[in-house]
Amino acid sequence: MVRRKPSEYNWRKLQFDETILKKHFTSPRRMKIAFVVFHHPTVKTDGKTAVLDACYRIWQNRPASAHYAVEGKQVRQYVWDGNAAWATANTLGNHAGISVEVANLKLGPSWEIDEESWKTAAMLAAFIHVAYGLGRPTSKVGGRLGTLRQHSWFSSTACPGPHMKKIWPQVVAETQRQYDLIVKQVTPPSVPVKKPKPPKAQQARWLTHAHLNTWGDDGAKGTSSFKERLPHMLSDLAKENAEIITLNEVRDSQITRWVAGLEKLGYDVPLAKHGNLVAVPKGTKIDFAGSAYLPAKVQGKGRKEAIGRVRAKINGHWIHIGVSHFDYRNEKGFDELRVKQAISSLGFMGRFSKVFKLPTWRTTFAADTNSKSWVTQKAMMPRGFKAVVSNWVDAIYSKRPAIDSNVRATKSDHKIISVTYGKSVA
Repeated sequence: MVRRKPSEYNWRKLQFDETILKKHFTSPRRMKIAFVVFHHPTVKTDGKTAVLDACYRIWQNRPASAHYAVEGKQVRQYVWDGNAAWATANTLGNHAGISVEVANLKLGPSWEIDEESWKTAAMLAAFIHVAYGLGRPTSKVGGRLGTLRQHSWFSSTACPGPHMKKIWPQVVAETQRQYDLIVKQVTPPSVPVKKPKPPKAQQARWLTHAHLNTWGDDGAKGTSSFKERLPHMLSDLAKENAEIITLNEVRDSQITRWVAGLEKLGYDVPLAKHGNLVAVPKGTKIDFAGSAYLPAKVQGKGRKEAIGRVRAKINGHWIHIGVSHFDYRNEKGFDELRVKQAISSLGFMGRFSKVFKLPTWRTTFAADTNSKSWVTQKAMMPRGFKAVVSNWVDAIYSKRPAIDSNVRATKSDHKIISVTYGKSVA
């Protein structure tokens, strides 16, 4: 903890008041700083430090954080710039952004932002732009995002509130004005991304698992447009920086193109069979890769569903990867069938763990469940597996909690879902 009055701030070195969190962030960030994200904390200012103190207090229990909060002329830092705050519920937003909370003058429903606070936040954003070489601040231009962004642009949230959204052009203009004033002066060398870290980090990242149903085997639009969609899907998957990629609905005729595309991104493909695919970074040690149909007793009368399993050593630790697809039909009885398929799939993964004597919390399992709740509630959760990330009917399950997750739109009728696993460290 370092206490500095506004008169003691070093704006060029981004040195302010500090109350650094020991948890609820990811260390280090995995992307270069590229933009500033504005938030509001839903706490009303008292003209002193009510908001600054509340942020730290709330983030002790809530798994969330931001790099800075601003109240009046005061700036306080909670997460070092070199780490990713848990601020946007989005991997890109967390790892490429600097998040700033701006104090409220009034509570809901207006959530009016204190004018002195947002002007101080604009000055902070301007100095961040100078420090990290982001260029002159910009906002949305023709649908293209700039270097000044709002929390709601990354995830489904009202943050930074209706008032901030109303005055956004003023905030952008003030940030630009402050930036222009700064760069007219002699600018010292940029601040290095890594600021001194707390002696003990709370979370250590292990790996990221990204999953996508490719819309590839429905025999309709998804199949016919595959050639056009593939480059976009590959590009969006690359943005996840994942150590594991799993795919559903990969037609046999599409495997060659998928493998070639993933290899260009730096991945090996140890499994691509029965509609499922698993990719891992090139050079990853693989002990097993195989695919098997689920038992006949849990098959419908349509396509046969299968499970793919891979045992891989990721970042020095073995992990078991499972990927499956469950029956898509909606008629009576198929919810029960999908539950049975999920239970069968977990049985495969459990036997897999026993053979290799690896605890089941080292399993990450992805599937297009074709179920919004039954599979999760009646098959997975009773067996200790939680949906660590989900969207629509797609989910990744694990007994290990997530430290971050993301949902990204791409050129499929499904979205890319991703989860980052890690652990608490002493």
